[in-house]
Order: sequence, then structure tokens, then C-alpha cells
Amino acid sequence: MHQTNQNCACEINSMKSLDIKYKQYEENTILAVRLLMM
Repeated sequence: MHQTNQNCACEINSMKSLDIKYKQYEENTILAVRLLMM
């Protein structure tokens, strides 16, 4: 039981870090597009 709880926490943490990476990527893309538009 304890092991599955640990796995669950790991999955949640990796999903959070993926979300953060995606948001950073999105912001960089928006910045790049703005630079190209100028």
C-alpha cells in the first residue's frame, strides 16, 4: 500500500513538472512569434 502511494506522488510530481515545462514552452513560443511579427 505504501509503495503505491509513493508511485502516485511521483506521477503527480512528474505531471506538475510537465505542466510547468509546457507553460514555459508556450511563453517562449509567444515571445518568438512576437519577435517575428515585429
